Amino acid sequence: MEGKEQDVSLGANKFPERQPIGTTAQTQDGGKDYTEPPPAPLFEPSELTSWSFYRAGIAEFVATFLFLYITILTVMGVNRADSKCATVGIQGIAWAFGGMIFALVYCTAGISGGHINPAVTFGLFLARKLSLTRALFYMVMQVLGAIVGAGVVKGFEGKTFYGKHNGGANFVAPGYTKGDGLGAEIVGTFILVYTVFSATDAKRNARDSHVPLLAPLPIGFAVFLVHLATIPITGTGINPARSLGAAIIFNKDLGWDDHWIFWVGPFIGAALAALYHQVVIRAIPFKSKCQIEAPNMAASDRTVLQFSSSSQSLTAKVHPLVIFNICDCYVRRPDQADRVIGTLLGSVLSDGTVDIRNSYAVPHNESIEQVALDIEYHHNMYSTGLGVTGGSALIHEFYSREVPNPIHLTVDTGFTNGGGTIKAYVSNNLSLGERQIAAQFQEIPLDLRMVEAERIGFDTLKSTSVDKIPSDLEGMEASMQHLLVLIDDIYKYVDDVVEGRVAPDNKIGRSISDAVGSLPKVSPSVFDKLVNDSLQDHLLLLYLSSITRTQLSLAEKLNTAAQIL
Repeated sequence: MEGKEQDVSLGANKFPERQPIGTTAQTQDGGKDYTEPPPAPLFEPSELTSWSFYRAGIAEFVATFLFLYITILTVMGVNRADSKCATVGIQGIAWAFGGMIFALVYCTAGISGGHINPAVTFGLFLARKLSLTRALFYMVMQVLGAIVGAGVVKGFEGKTFYGKHNGGANFVAPGYTKGDGLGAEIVGTFILVYTVFSATDAKRNARDSHVPLLAPLPIGFAVFLVHLATIPITGTGINPARSLGAAIIFNKDLGWDDHWIFWVGPFIGAALAALYHQVVIRAIPFKSKCQIEAPNMAASDRTVLQFSSSSQSLTAKVHPLVIFNICDCYVRRPDQADRVIGTLLGSVLSDGTVDIRNSYAVPHNESIEQVALDIEYHHNMYSTGLGVTGGSALIHEFYSREVPNPIHLTVDTGFTNGGGTIKAYVSNNLSLGERQIAAQFQEIPLDLRMVEAERIGFDTLKSTSVDKIPSDLEGMEASMQHLLVLIDDIYKYVDDVVEGRVAPDNKIGRSISDAVGSLPKVSPSVFDKLVNDSLQDHLLLLYLSSITRTQLSLAEKLNTAAQIL
């Protein structure tokens, strides 16, 4: 996944005195705010060549389509009934809108951020959470999805009935002024976008205990409450794509007369929410930064080199299980991978020692220009290889979005450098103006603690020369190829004896006769069945052993979590 695949990260972790390293954003002084992730660039042309960019847009299209389909169909069902008692009423409509937002944000947050609303996208853009390129693309896909969703509902309901009941379009209800409608849209969208900022706030994610399910929940609940309050006034827009999709498919004056309200109101509300959260709540413009001014630059036009706040001196204590797990994952890595990347698990002790107890591998794809990690494992890291490289900086930048001071552990699985085989680093992000340009790594003391039994295992591991464990099928293939080579040699020898090119040797002849006599006297079909049955039994054994290994690993992680708690 490229750098901007996820615009709204869900999930966070608590930072008590002892905490999981892999699930926290840590500051050592306890009094400073969480280091803000770098703002997204205004324009990012490289996104246009990234598949994840278009995948995120498709996710927004599908999510908005499903949102309009369910919600407008619910509205039409309420309008179809002869009495209010026969329908779900306003409460049901509000639940449909809020419930769909909850479900769709949960499903798409890891792909696009789960915006499903141009007003949300606009607010996040103002807060520099995503680029203008991505924001415009999201809005276009959201509008298209809304149009298609409303169109499908019209196809189900029929043109006559759909037009008779206003097609789910938004308009200011009789008895209310346009000012009332505009105010309702501004306040309603402010509540929604402010909830989005609060539920996905980086500082909250670094400080409090969350699970990914809890971020979509308040967002969906906010949509539900706003609909309860404002359906009688405007039918509740707070989503320009929803209003435009319904208006285009309905296509009557009633849907267009007040339509401007459902763009101006949500965009004003989103802008106010972004301003309130960034300036008042987070006070981002007032946070101090360590700045070094570039020489010979005019004060009115200067380049500023910025360093993120550095952590206090740390010491890492690594348990041997971490090294064993890393080496095991390394020898089992995919054929195309040069290294493995993963997440460290452990605790930060009261004296500042980082106690690393366990680890797990994170699936990734790597090229010269980027390291793409699985977004589900993005709380801390370890990397095996020959030391800190340019790829290390990319990995560090990836984890720094959620964790301000991640520990970077490198392991030379060949153990060729003696005491320098295992190293731990921390790094400060280095930026030029608003553009991040490097990660400045600094090695920290590392203490490899182990008991005598673990020391023996570690010494044995260092003397192992296996670089890659072949799969069982690969081993079977190699054995069969070796057997074919031996059979060819026997044929060649027998042919040479028959032709008189080689003198016969009774000892070799008896060995060949004994080998042939040891073969089972069965037909080829029966022999094939025996081999296939044996192969199936072997594969089943591999499957069961894999399950057992997974269970043992899970039990170890649960045991580690229980010790921490």
